[in-house]
Amino acid sequence: AAALGIPTDIDPALDVLLAGHVRQVDLGSVNGRLFANISGGGFFAEVSESVTTEMKSVAGRLAYLVGGAQVLMDFTPVQASVRVDPGDLQLATSVYAFAVCNAQLFGGGKLIAPHAVLDDGLLDLCIIEAMPTLAFVALLREVARGTHVDDPRVRYVRGARIDLTFDQTVNINTDGEVLEVSSCEYRVLPHAARFFAAQAS
Repeated sequence: AAALGIPTDIDPALDVLLAGHVRQVDLGSVNGRLFANISGGGFFAEVSESVTTEMKSVAGRLAYLVGGAQVLMDFTPVQASVRVDPGDLQLATSVYAFAVCNAQLFGGGKLIAPHAVLDDGLLDLCIIEAMPTLAFVALLREVARGTHVDDPRVRYVRGARIDLTFDQTVNINTDGEVLEVSSCEYRVLPHAARFFAAQAS
């Protein structure tokens, strides 16, 4: 809704919907499963799995803070091989967290992919490489503002085909659904869905 410019308050949101402006946007897919917003793994997915519906109802956005604190105690980075096309990026690295993004926001409003555009025919990949826990906690403050992409421990690239292979089974959160995988094939489907949206300015 945020990416489409739909307000959080009900009456203004209804005004946008009733205006009937339609935007054609891309979809992403991971191993054949479609998503509209973001698919992420590592620390991000572990936090998503730990945050229950009840926690969100009671604590709202603070639920992610509580869930994150719980996960930090036990989380171990995973080894991943990454290939992005176009862009010709190939690397093997230890990953604390990653997100493949069609839109900019996730996890209660964090700006994980500040350069993502819903209809540009590309997915944005953000990889946060392994680092000490306290350094990662400090970096999360930058994620909230979108300034993390300038950090040398962060890889931020864009592509239509993104492949990740892990040295173990990991959880990924794809638009709220947690899946177990050992590899991910991400693809973009340009202009594959139509949504009501705010009129572009």
